[in-house]
Amino acid sequence: MDTRGVAQPWLESIAHTSTRITVAEWSAERTPRQFLERQPTGARFSALPAPVKEQALRKLAAWASDTFGSLDAKFSERHSFELQVFKFSPGVNT
Repeated sequence: MDTRGVAQPWLESIAHTSTRITVAEWSAERTPRQFLERQPTGARFSALPAPVKEQALRKLAAWASDTFGSLDAKFSERHSFELQVFKFSPGVNT
């Protein structure tokens, strides 16, 4: 489990209150081609051997083209930036 997966439930269990605040929201248009172009620099993907990466990208490009009709098909993605604010009662023994 990642650090957030451990810390967040623990903080929620000892906090008096926990509130999520959305501080920004935006939309971005994305295409399958943009996704494919970003993958070679991804941390996990870049660790793969070159022949594996090339084959995976070829197969993914073929699937995306068949599925979406074009690698340049546009899709709108909604994004948000949230803060989770914890409030603790005085004297809480952590």
